[in-house]
Amino acid sequence: MLFRSATFPFILPFCWAVLRYGGERGELNETPKRHALPAIGMIVGVLFFANGAMPYLGLKTAQSINMFANLRLEAGESNHLVFSADRRPFGYLDDIVTLPKSGTHRVYYDVLVWAKNNPEATITFERNGTLYEEQNATSLKQDIDRILFPAWVNKWFHFQPVELASPEPCGV
Repeated sequence: MLFRSATFPFILPFCWAVLRYGGERGELNETPKRHALPAIGMIVGVLFFANGAMPYLGLKTAQSINMFANLRLEAGESNHLVFSADRRPFGYLDDIVTLPKSGTHRVYYDVLVWAKNNPEATITFERNGTLYEEQNATSLKQDIDRILFPAWVNKWFHFQPVELASPEPCGV
């Protein structure tokens, strides 16, 4: 990770030069044709903004630009100064299960994705005070069909294990 971030200052001027001078030229005095560059920039900008907004919408907690911000949005809580937990349009982060064997907590949506991707495996969890033992894709089929989005959408939703302790312990 350090190597990749250390090379960024050297790569950025190269990218700028390609964007500045790499346009297709026609006649000698004609300006470069760069019609696609604003569209590509707009698409990248919108995707970056959407990825950063997903935790606030309740759609993911990992692999977004907030990953080092100590953002806490699970279990109906929010430690954000502006965005509260009651304003999220999707409630996936509110549905937390406890895995008794490991003592960890997970978003239920993430457990359903895991069960769907591992149909032969079983999992035991506690949800809303009820213990569900040895559950698998077959026993969770109704929730999988009702709650999960298609597989190509699920690839965008990534959830961290939930830390319910407050304040959250430092993960050095």
